[in-house]
Amino acid sequence: VGEGIAGRVASTKKPLIISDVLSSRESKFMECIKREGINSVICVPITLKNSVLGTLSIYDRKMGAFVEEDRSLLMNFANHLAILIDNVKTHRKIFISYINTIKSLVSAVEARDLYTRGHSEKVTWFALAIASAMNLPKNDRVMLSYCGRLHDIGKIAISDLILNKRGPLTTAEKAEIQLHPLKGVEILSNLKFIEKGLPAIRHHHERYDGTGYPDELKEKEIPLLARIIACADAFDAMISDRAYRPGMNTKEAITELRANRGKQFDPNILDVFIDLILKNNAQLTAAK
Repeated sequence: VGEGIAGRVASTKKPLIISDVLSSRESKFMECIKREGINSVICVPITLKNSVLGTLSIYDRKMGAFVEEDRSLLMNFANHLAILIDNVKTHRKIFISYINTIKSLVSAVEARDLYTRGHSEKVTWFALAIASAMNLPKNDRVMLSYCGRLHDIGKIAISDLILNKRGPLTTAEKAEIQLHPLKGVEILSNLKFIEKGLPAIRHHHERYDGTGYPDELKEKEIPLLARIIACADAFDAMISDRAYRPGMNTKEAITELRANRGKQFDPNILDVFIDLILKNNAQLTAAK
């Protein structure tokens, strides 16, 4: 601020038209100006509520290329930019607050069960690896990063006695556990930015053969992101230690995954995932 043409405009908050850049005392980067053959410049401030957010400069190789009409046009454009930048900053603040809320919720769930600490992050990591290998669109991968972290958020409403039980669960306890996808959707229902991902959270325990929960969907009835999370979730559960059993090694987990190909898991997604595991075993299982 205060240095060069743009710096002066940022300092004074006033637009500036220069017809001969080479002869102007304000000019910096003279070697670049000469190399590009620049002779004229118009620079306007991008301001909002009397604060300078930046500057906007247009260059031309002609001498005296800009007039007052150009300044008015560029100032109008800069004003629109200022509003846009402010909106982006505002939305970013809101988004960060959502993310921090999510992190707090996930921490609250995982703090209740030492054996699943870090599970959501690992599931997300695996799921995103699958999505990248499948060349899914960026929007799907972004939504998957949210859903992976939040897929078990409904467990915050499940009793500690059930979550940390060392022995087999009773039929009633299993039924309670199986409510966590629905409870998760209920908890997250007011977060608009994850609205499109709620079906993935609701259905990540559906099975490809239609015997899963909560709605017994089958095959392509199950949302794609839910099918991806199902593979990632099951694999991390297999290789992780639990209160009632030690974790499997990678070879054992792959054998179990293959045994449920077309039953619990989408065959195509599972094939992609197993290929990733075999190619990147050290990275994919490092979290264990």
